[in-house]
Amino acid sequence: MNMQIYKHNKWLSFKYPADWLTEYEEGQIIFEDKNSPVGALLFTVFYPPENEEVNLKEWLAEMLEIEPEKFEVSENKNWVRFQYVHSEERSWRYWAIKKDSMVLFGSYNCDPQDEGKEDQVVDAIIASIFE
Repeated sequence: MNMQIYKHNKWLSFKYPADWLTEYEEGQIIFEDKNSPVGALLFTVFYPPENEEVNLKEWLAEMLEIEPEKFEVSENKNWVRFQYVHSEERSWRYWAIKKDSMVLFGSYNCDPQDEGKEDQVVDAIIASIFE
């Protein structure tokens, strides 16, 4: 897959497919397939106070105002993900991602019938943050 690089700042960059678009608009980094947009991947960057430890699972639950016990939760040392939360006829995946001094709030949304179609690409974009 031919990849491009979006560099947000000197500490944060993403690799994404050449046939996807990216833009920075109103504080959000947005990625989507320009030929056949199934869903959209969005990130907002937060800078917690220095030396403040962030519990990613609690932070994400607080951001979404939901109880994580009610959802499929995946996590590793760099991120926490709530898998396919359904609301208002959309399916959502949400992430809290720790990268250096930043915490990223990530979301991907699509129509319920399109769940899973772009998961591999979306997961690769997120993994590229740590390359």
